[in-house]
Amino acid sequence: MDVVNWDGTLSEKDFYLAAQTFAQKWKSLNPDFPPWSWVPCRKQPLVSSVEAEGYLSLEKIFLPGSSEDDYEQDGHTGDEETSCSESEGPVDSATLVQSSNLEVHYYDFHMVYSYSFKVPVLYFRAYSGDGQPLMLDEIEKELPACSSKKLLESKWTFITQEEHPYLNRPWYKLHPCGTGEWMKLLFMGDAALLKHGDWTETYLASWLSVAGQVVGLKIPHGQPLMLDEIEKELPACSSKNLLESKWTFITQEEHPYLNRPWYKLHPCGTGEWMKLLFMGDAALLKHGDWTETYLASWLSVAGQVVGLKIPRRMLNHYYQS
Repeated sequence: MDVVNWDGTLSEKDFYLAAQTFAQKWKSLNPDFPPWSWVPCRKQPLVSSVEAEGYLSLEKIFLPGSSEDDYEQDGHTGDEETSCSESEGPVDSATLVQSSNLEVHYYDFHMVYSYSFKVPVLYFRAYSGDGQPLMLDEIEKELPACSSKKLLESKWTFITQEEHPYLNRPWYKLHPCGTGEWMKLLFMGDAALLKHGDWTETYLASWLSVAGQVVGLKIPHGQPLMLDEIEKELPACSSKNLLESKWTFITQEEHPYLNRPWYKLHPCGTGEWMKLLFMGDAALLKHGDWTETYLASWLSVAGQVVGLKIPRRMLNHYYQS
């Protein structure tokens, strides 16, 4: 590819090929993450020039680090079947999410090809556990801290609400204006992106590595991280905890059920500090069955070592019930 004369865009056919490659590599390199799925759709008249029209879908996702009061980890709950068929009618798949008394927010993401800008566009929506959609002001509270600044500085990250081109329902999207320009700069600035014989193989991964940051959607590492790499991403207080408290010592052992190496927090001493935790907090013992609060209490301490926090609403649920 002659990147100097390239405008940073891609054709509809290239988008389809790039989408297939991206979905396959995502699944093979990140088997523990929910997959991106290709959703075939009916061709749009006078617009589409390829037989296989559609979009990539990643649904029912917890976003990491969005808010101190909510879930602050990379997480997911499973896949949600999506279809462009006319029989879908007014049923919104968000309403199929299992209802819960705890307020947890889910996100759906779609990569859709823009025929006007000839680039991918990130469409997304957010909803609570009972299927109620979140308004933009609620979503903004859960965006990464850096996004507020980006939304002011960079026009291409401007979030608008428009009708989804295939589902005919309002979704939020990152406006694609300027995408071609920064994609060209991205490829020109990184020779590794151009060493592949087919540049379309890296296009969507490169695009999502930038666009996804605005909404906290990160591309997971394709290979497992070593312990020294993980330690760099742990909360600042964890280094001190690892030195002071033997039960937080991190070791790598074979997972007892998956038969693959996983890291674990050594359980030595857990019984002692769990006893102290319950003795020091009468609220934990007021339940008829203390086992109801055991795991939540345990995770509220152990999870801090790796930055895994329990949503405040969940803790309030236990204390107030």
